[in-house]
Amino acid sequence: MKLFNKTVDVYWTPTGGLRSNDPFTWQQMAWPDPESALKRIKNQRNALYLKCPAFQDYYKNTYVVKSPVDFSLKVEKNIQGKKLIASYAPDVKSRQEDFYKNYIMDRNIENDTFSTLSVSFDFLFYSKESVIMELIPANLETDTKNNLDNLRIITGQYDISKWFRPISFTAEIKDDLIPITFKRNDAMYYVRFITKNNQKINLIRSEYTPELKNLVSSCLDIKFFITKNSLEENYTMAESFIKLIKNKIFPKKCPFGFKK
Repeated sequence: MKLFNKTVDVYWTPTGGLRSNDPFTWQQMAWPDPESALKRIKNQRNALYLKCPAFQDYYKNTYVVKSPVDFSLKVEKNIQGKKLIASYAPDVKSRQEDFYKNYIMDRNIENDTFSTLSVSFDFLFYSKESVIMELIPANLETDTKNNLDNLRIITGQYDISKWFRPISFTAEIKDDLIPITFKRNDAMYYVRFITKNNQKINLIRSEYTPELKNLVSSCLDIKFFITKNSLEENYTMAESFIKLIKNKIFPKKCPFGFKK
């Protein structure tokens, strides 16, 4: 008898910017929903490889994370000759300083070779069942001359049922002389979800509750006090806390499969 190949629920929510006192208000409306990468790729071209089963299988659980606002970045130097990342948000000129402090992280001190930055339009993806999430470059996007073509996206992966960490956009800049400009809904990167039995995921919007916020803060802050942990060690540390509050962060389901 053929077993039912059910979907796996993956939840997502905006989590704000860099500062802990960020009110998490406008983000809840402005953050674009993650978009199916497969549909977006197909809408941008007419190519035979789009029908390839291997291609479709790779991208079936892949989503596009998009910029919520128009903004520009460029590398400048201060009077001491030190490189820094300058940010410009055209639609909020009177609040450029707040925008920079909340969403742009200059990482030049961490990289001796390339200018590096993070943009904290953070998303939290999480699941009850084991799912590996990969952050990968949006390599099949078109019209990326003003942004992604000049960036090397920093990739990574972890199990989103065992580690509750928001993801943000981090990249090296290839050419410091070229400004980087994103418009709202421009692709920033892809997230790809790998399930145990290759099930399709069901992406669900969720609320950023106090329980989730506490769990996220724990996962983000622990590295400052217990350093050089492997992912497996982090998973082990988080396990009891996740079990303690799992009934508060995951909605209860009807045992008979009925939806409310």
